[in-house]
Amino acid sequence: IVATALGFVACENTEQPATGGDDNKEYTIEFAADKTEIVANGSDTVTFTVKVDGVETTEEVMIICLNDNGVLEDNTFKTTNAGEYSFKAAYKNFTSETVVITATEPDKVVELTADKSEIVADNTDMVTFTVKVDGVDMTTECTITNLNYEAVIEGNTFTSDVAGEFVFVATYDKWTSNKVEIVATAAAVPPH
Repeated sequence: IVATALGFVACENTEQPATGGDDNKEYTIEFAADKTEIVANGSDTVTFTVKVDGVETTEEVMIICLNDNGVLEDNTFKTTNAGEYSFKAAYKNFTSETVVITATEPDKVVELTADKSEIVADNTDMVTFTVKVDGVDMTTECTITNLNYEAVIEGNTFTSDVAGEFVFVATYDKWTSNKVEIVATAAAVPPH
């Protein structure tokens, strides 16, 4: 689900990496992240560490997001766009192994409610459902399923001509709501 193609997701960048070293020494660059998965909520943050020849440093070190070749302002990364982000650390002309960070979509709270819990099974008494996603009415963007028949209802209302207990759930994108039970009672039969 988080299959956002590399190259189409931008990292916050400030400058292009510089090239060229001032000596002929070879350096060993170790690059690590404190976690490989974050929630794309704009606040969950991954922190990188860079070691040059075994010594942790930030001097002359650049952390490059390979998605757009942007350079991070510091040694942390956060985003609001779900996807995979690849990073390398660079020191002089030497670069580290790639570290991949997966940013997942934040969970959403889907709440299904009904204006009543009991209807008469006369095909005219009606229950109306409301679906809220993170507290916002998103009824028209959601699907409501009658689990008894594994069938999506049309709109957000339900009537029945069959007595019984019916269970419903709402779905928004990949998130599912709580279950709501509606009881349909047998309609009174008029005396002959």
